[in-house]
Amino acid sequence: MVEVFVRELRISENSANPSILVLANNDLKKAMLLTIGAPEAMSLSILLNMVVLPRPLFYDLFINALKFLDAKAMRLEIVAIKDKIFLADLVVKNNNGEEKRLACRPSDGLSIALRDSLPIFVANHVFLQVAEKDREVVVKNGTQEEEWANILDKFHPENSKDRM
Repeated sequence: MVEVFVRELRISENSANPSILVLANNDLKKAMLLTIGAPEAMSLSILLNMVVLPRPLFYDLFINALKFLDAKAMRLEIVAIKDKIFLADLVVKNNNGEEKRLACRPSDGLSIALRDSLPIFVANHVFLQVAEKDREVVVKNGTQEEEWANILDKFHPENSKDRM
């Protein structure tokens, strides 16, 4: 498994186009692009921009329900690609200390993982299949940042190998 973090969320201004989520590996050399729908992008944007809402969202409710049941989400794992769709598991430890896997959409799992400060992993074979290789994706200055922005601007989901 490769540990990743959310590098960037690019929300499409055109509702006909999906938003793009960028997950980068911790050595900052590779990243993978995932397309997500508008509701999922807005949920992640609220979280990433630290917007405080007057009432909890579903993801907050889910985390609180786990706590109420003496369970704890441990990590998110993006485990496979099937028919060009990513598959993920939210790994939860129950009150007996056993780990259970809950199948989820990666975007939902990411919303839970980010809210609960969980590590995010991608199966090696998945990451190798879809990662943009040999790019300094986290540098925040100069031409490398501009190059990455150009990659995102030119990304078209219909040409992509994979989506969420």
